[in-house]
Amino acid sequence: MDRFLHPLEERPVSASFIPVEGELTLFRPKKFKIKKRVETRYRSGPATLGKVTFPQNDQVLEAVVHNISRTGIGLNMPFAVEVGQEIAITIRTGLLKPPQRLVGRIVHATEEVDKSWRVGCEFSEPLNEVLLEELLE
Repeated sequence: MDRFLHPLEERPVSASFIPVEGELTLFRPKKFKIKKRVETRYRSGPATLGKVTFPQNDQVLEAVVHNISRTGIGLNMPFAVEVGQEIAITIRTGLLKPPQRLVGRIVHATEEVDKSWRVGCEFSEPLNEVLLEELLE
């Protein structure tokens, strides 16, 4: 006896799979205003870790640094954090140099497909070009 197959059941999974959030952005209204970034973002090196400290409760955890610019940083964290919360991020800039402590506040926290959280932070003070270059080495 033949059974009716739903069209999605017949399709093999392909390497060109588009995550759900990628498909949904296609339907974003044209009039939706997006705040344009003033500074260029740079992807950090693979497995760049930062130590994140929350001054409000002395909690410390590690986060993967995804990208960085003169005015902010993108982190991947294991759980959601509150927007507006102040944080300090400590990042190593090399074996012979002391770690750098960057202070800022969380401007967004977005859940990723893998259940981690992409967290965007805005620095209290913009980084100078020399420090930015050191952080990207």
